[in-house]
Amino acid sequence: MDTFAAQLIAWFGEFGRRDLPWQSDRTAYRVWVSEIMLQQTQVATAIPYFNQFMRCFPSVETLAGAKLDDVLALWAGLGYYARARNLHRAANSVMDVHKGVFPTSIEELMELPGIGRSTSGAISSLAFGKRAPILDGNVKRVLSRYHAVKGWPGKSAVQKKLWALADQHTPQDRIADYTQAIMDFGAIVCTRKKPRCQRCPVRQGCRAKDLGLQESIPSARPRRERPQRQVCMLLVRDPKRRVLLTKRPAKGIWGALYSFPELVSGEDPCGWCDQYLGAEVYIDVTTTKDVSAIVRKKTGSLGATAVLVTAGSGRAYQDSLTMLGPFGTLVCIGIPPPTQLVNFHPLQFIDMGIRIIGSAVGTRLDILEAVSFLQRGLVTPVVQMTTLEDLSEVGRQISEGKVSNANSQTGDVLTQNRQLASLLFDFVKTGFAPPVSEAVFSK
Repeated sequence: MDTFAAQLIAWFGEFGRRDLPWQSDRTAYRVWVSEIMLQQTQVATAIPYFNQFMRCFPSVETLAGAKLDDVLALWAGLGYYARARNLHRAANSVMDVHKGVFPTSIEELMELPGIGRSTSGAISSLAFGKRAPILDGNVKRVLSRYHAVKGWPGKSAVQKKLWALADQHTPQDRIADYTQAIMDFGAIVCTRKKPRCQRCPVRQGCRAKDLGLQESIPSARPRRERPQRQVCMLLVRDPKRRVLLTKRPAKGIWGALYSFPELVSGEDPCGWCDQYLGAEVYIDVTTTKDVSAIVRKKTGSLGATAVLVTAGSGRAYQDSLTMLGPFGTLVCIGIPPPTQLVNFHPLQFIDMGIRIIGSAVGTRLDILEAVSFLQRGLVTPVVQMTTLEDLSEVGRQISEGKVSNANSQTGDVLTQNRQLASLLFDFVKTGFAPPVSEAVFSK
C-alpha cells in the first residue's frame, strides 16, 4: 500500500462518514442504488430518497417487478430521470439474464444499463471487496490536484491519465475502506471550491498545493453554446377542474414521465385536441359566440346527428336544439333545476323529426329525496364494487339485466339505468364518444 492510500485510510478511520444508510447493509443492490443516486446529487439530498426507495423496493426482485411509473414517482425531485429508467432496466436484466444474482465481474456489471466503469468499480470494491479503481467526480478532483494534472477531466487524454493514477493508488487490501475514503475525502476536504488544505492528510505530497494551483485544478468544462428550444404546454381542464396529463416518450427529456401536453411550435391547440382527444372538431365555448353556427358549418349545414347535454343548464338545452339536424337525437343526461325553464315549441321537434331520449338521473333535489329514502329504509340499493377496467363488462351486465339482488323496489331504477347504459354503449360503438388514449386526469 502506497503512502497516499495509507494516509487516506488513516484519515477515514478518524473523520470518514460511517453512518450513511447504504453502509449499514452493504449489499450489491444497495451499493448500486446509492451510487446511481449520488451521480450529480449531494449525499444529504440522496439520503431520504434512498430510504424511501429501499422501503418500496427492498430488493432487485421487487424493483424489477415494479411498474416504471412507480419507480419514476419515487424518483420525482432528484432529476436526471434517465437514472431511474436505467435502474429499472438493469434490475430486469439482473433477473432475466443473471437469474436474480448480481454479477460480480467488472465486465458483466458494465453490461447493465446505466453502469459505467466507475460505478462498476464501486460495486465491486464496496460490495464484493474486489480490487477495482473508481473515478467519480470527487476522485477526479483529488487525483488531479495531488498530481497536478491540468486540463478538463472529461477530455479523453486527461481521463486516461487519471484512470492510470486511480489504478496505481488502489491498494491490494482494505479495498472498501480506501474506496469510501477517497470519495469522502473529496466531498469533505478536497472540495470543488475553497479546499480545506490545512486539514488535508496528503498535503505534503500535493503538487497542486506546492504550485498554488489547488483552486484552478482541475480545469472547468469548456463553455459551449447551449441550444435553445421553445415549446408550448397545453393546459386542459375538465369541468371538475382536473388537469390533463400525457405520458411523454420513453426517451428524451422527462422520458416516460407525465406532463402537460406539449405542442410543436406553431401547432394549433384546437388541432391538437382534434387529433389526440378523439374529436373531429373542437369548439371553445368560452370564446365562441355562436356555437351552433360553427356546428352547422362543420357538418355541411346539416347539423349534428346527436347532441349529448351533460350540463344541468337550461341554456345548454336551449342551444342544443339549434345544433341538431333533421331526425337528430337529443340526449338528456344533465337535468337542470326546476327554476331553469327551457323554451321549446313542439313543432320544432315534429317538423324536424327530432327524438328526445335520456335518463332519469334527476336534479340535486331528487338526489336528496333519494338519500332520504335510503335513510328511512324504504329502498334497498344494489351495490357492486368494480374497477374502471371492467366498466364495459358491468355496463353490458346492466343493459342485459344481469345485476344481482334486484327487487321490486329498485326495478324501475334498474330499467332506467339499463336504458342509459345501452344508450351510452351505442354512442361509444358508433364513434360519438371515442376513448382518450395515453392520457390521465390528475387533481
